[in-house]
Amino acid sequence: YTHSYEDANGCTETDTLYLTITDPPVVDFGGSIHIQQGETAHIYDHLGGNPNWYYFWNNGMEGPSIDVSPSVTTTYTVVVYTDGTFSCYTTATVTVVVTTGVSDYEVEDLTLYPNPTSGKVVIDRENVLSVEVFDKTGRLLTVQRDVNEIDLGAFADGIYTLRISLPEGVVIRKVIKSE
Repeated sequence: YTHSYEDANGCTETDTLYLTITDPPVVDFGGSIHIQQGETAHIYDHLGGNPNWYYFWNNGMEGPSIDVSPSVTTTYTVVVYTDGTFSCYTTATVTVVVTTGVSDYEVEDLTLYPNPTSGKVVIDRENVLSVEVFDKTGRLLTVQRDVNEIDLGAFADGIYTLRISLPEGVVIRKVIKSE
């Protein structure tokens, strides 16, 4: 930016100011992760992070990824700085939702089959409001509403957590996907 100034005597002075405007860092930690009590959640920057940035978490940890095992639902906040001057930063939050399986009631008439599966899983229960599928890191992969079947065929072999919402509450079940 260059600015010229002329005083009352006709003397002109020109100054140049060089500005560097740095965009704040862009991060994506996924918003929420669902785990069962006793499991560990791996929280990481889904955009890959930057090794030159500084990551400071509200639990005292540092770095672009952390592993946590809260016993109750907990929200973690990270402040990410682009350089050592700590002037350009952004913040993000991740909530680790901890479940114990069945909330406040037992569901004995909910059956999943086949398990293991190579693709489709049938939920043998009426009034399924939604089914959320999570991978082993707790990342939400898909949400289906008003369904009695979910297709895991597009996902890699592994163990998946299904969070099944019913009018009475939420049921957590594990499903093995294997070709």
